[in-house]
Amino acid sequence: MKHKKAMILDVGGVLATNYTPRFWEGLSDDYDVPYDALMQFRKDVRADLWTGAIAETEFWERMSGRFQAIDGADARERLVSEIRPLPALERLAGWRDLASLNILSNHRTEWIAPVLARLYPLADHVIVSAEVGFRKPEPEIYGLMDARLGGFADILYVDDAKSNLPQGAALGWHTLLADEGGAWIAQAERWLNA
Repeated sequence: MKHKKAMILDVGGVLATNYTPRFWEGLSDDYDVPYDALMQFRKDVRADLWTGAIAETEFWERMSGRFQAIDGADARERLVSEIRPLPALERLAGWRDLASLNILSNHRTEWIAPVLARLYPLADHVIVSAEVGFRKPEPEIYGLMDARLGGFADILYVDDAKSNLPQGAALGWHTLLADEGGAWIAQAERWLNA
């Protein structure tokens, strides 16, 4: 084992932008679809989408089926275009010298492919919910990461959703909530250099 420390990072809201709520607001405005109806659709498909129970194409088909005004191909292009790197992504190469880097994300690999392409050379383990059939905060997805890490004395888990942190804490991981302003980066770097 090269490092004594391991860092586990979420993608959306930590290394890349999240696509909500602006994505949904744009669909509502541009296609004249009630925002509340879109939020209900999102809630209805969320578990199936994040766990891979439905294919990405089925997600867009369901959306177009429920909201016939929405063009699924346009909606997909909008969504993917909103996922952009955040400042922490640029720091990973330096962090890699100080700790094992690992990714634990509720997402679709199809949507974050450009970000993942940058992560694979740096990360020791990448777990994306749609590929493993579990999503945060289900304990199974944390157990998968914990099993892959095995043996690190000091683990920091960073996520932008407060509800995702307790499962990591239950495994003995230090947890850090990623704020929109990026103040968490300085805290993470203090932990890395301690």
